[in-house]
Amino acid sequence: LIFIPAHTMYGFEVGPTVFGQIVAIPAAMAGEWPDEPIHLRLRDVAVQKEFTGLLDGLERELTSDRPGRQRAAHYRLGLLSVFFERQQDQRADTADPRHDSSAARLVAAYTDLIERDYRVGRRVSDYAADLGVTPTHLTRCCKRTCGRSALELLNDRVHYEACVLLRDTARPVQDIARDLGFRSPAYFSRAFQSRAGRTPSDFRRGGDLRARA
Repeated sequence: LIFIPAHTMYGFEVGPTVFGQIVAIPAAMAGEWPDEPIHLRLRDVAVQKEFTGLLDGLERELTSDRPGRQRAAHYRLGLLSVFFERQQDQRADTADPRHDSSAARLVAAYTDLIERDYRVGRRVSDYAADLGVTPTHLTRCCKRTCGRSALELLNDRVHYEACVLLRDTARPVQDIARDLGFRSPAYFSRAFQSRAGRTPSDFRRGGDLRARA
């Protein structure tokens, strides 16, 4: 069970045997949830069944046409937040040491800067300078904590935003390229195609979003 607050960079790499569900929490209920990412391992079968039951109840309300369904869904989401809080209190100390280290703190600071500045075309060396480290050290820490280089994390965020803008807006490609810090629309198109396997225009016509968040 993974909780990710708003405005947090994240990415999943999953294989064909992975199954999961995503619940988007309304901003109005943000105060009932943690303000930092949390990863809970639900190993107890009874706890797993309780959690599944909460999700099933929430889904039934969201897909029903009964009166008061939105209010009922709101209350069920509140019960889910209570479940989450109780599991946090009961969890054993199974933290991955990689997540509580100077390297992890540096990468967290780096991703915070990316989220703030990814639109202005800054380089990894610029971020490293802000953090008071060398680009090599920053990349080493990124690799150690999340298996991706500093440049890959930066490119992931820019590419994801490009996908969102292409899918959800009608803005011209050249405007998107400019706003994401690319030197020219042609350079943006080449960079996008190398990652997505198709041009920005083709991606827009396809209407899907396949990118790292």
